[in-house]
Amino acid sequence: MAKQVHKTILIPQLQLRRHAVWWLLALLISSIQVADAAPDGFDALNCNDLPLLRECLEQQDAARQSIQGFRLTLEWQQSGPLAEGGDKPLHVSAGGTCELIGFDSLRMKSASSTTTAQPNGLEQTLTETSVIGSGFFVYGVQRSGQKGTAQQFDFKNISDLDERAAALADATMGQDVLRYGFGDGVTTLERHLEMHQDVNRWFIERQADGLIRLSRYSPATSDPDLSDCEWYIDPARGGLIVRTVNRDFDGSVLSDLKVETEEVSPGLWFPTGFARRGEGSMTKARFTQVQVNPELSLEDFGWQVFGNRLEGYRGFRKALDGQISSFVVENGLPVARSPQALVGDTSRDSAKS
Repeated sequence: MAKQVHKTILIPQLQLRRHAVWWLLALLISSIQVADAAPDGFDALNCNDLPLLRECLEQQDAARQSIQGFRLTLEWQQSGPLAEGGDKPLHVSAGGTCELIGFDSLRMKSASSTTTAQPNGLEQTLTETSVIGSGFFVYGVQRSGQKGTAQQFDFKNISDLDERAAALADATMGQDVLRYGFGDGVTTLERHLEMHQDVNRWFIERQADGLIRLSRYSPATSDPDLSDCEWYIDPARGGLIVRTVNRDFDGSVLSDLKVETEEVSPGLWFPTGFARRGEGSMTKARFTQVQVNPELSLEDFGWQVFGNRLEGYRGFRKALDGQISSFVVENGLPVARSPQALVGDTSRDSAKS
């Protein structure tokens, strides 16, 4: 039985917008998979010490090899300005909980959140539940005052999903916390290294405190000697990225994110805390009931895992051949409805994508 680890964390940058909850989960969910060998294709990288960079990436890959699955609960809070200017600029606060399960390429997410805007006092509750199972992806959503809707997409390979379904699945899959520094949207460090190799410069060095600092210099900045992003890697903690600093074009700091870690089992380090401040906002969260490599099976990622979460939801299913059929959830399972009973404009628009 995997050891339970109770943790307190703070999380990364996020603009408070209509879909803030969705993006927050996309950034935080640890969709950890068995990793391949260290990425290739960096020989053309303009970096002062490629062997040291490869050493860091290989250490991160080795750490990911140790994680086959996870189970955890996420609790989060966020506050900050939604818009500036005007007589009464909005200040938005949001918070919620999320249960997450992951195993290889299979994922489950059950989340509930509430967003409140001041000074108008508007409040919205959002509940999202999704599963990426063996050959199908289901996403269910319910907003304040609305009936629940669900969408099921069948696939042979998850990479073959249409654009809309892929976007929903990506958010469910989330980011690999051992690969991602939580600093700048949804791009991994490896992806940053792959982009614009012909123009970006990289500088990596060991610091006196034992951390390894990786700096990127982009031609987009006003001063070529100013880095636009810095990653701080801790080789004593599995090569985890423990700090990320993002800068604007003029070199001013947009966000400074610090990450706490914990040794969840001998030699295996896991992010346990995040503190992100920037652009007038603060986001906090914590992982609780964390289990690394728990006993999981395919049965943990079928319709039965929803229980009564989607009871009464109506929606549609897109089969492998592209055919659309509608269903209603009864006793925890989808029951077919007439072909003409597609639910709502949202479902119809989704079916066309």
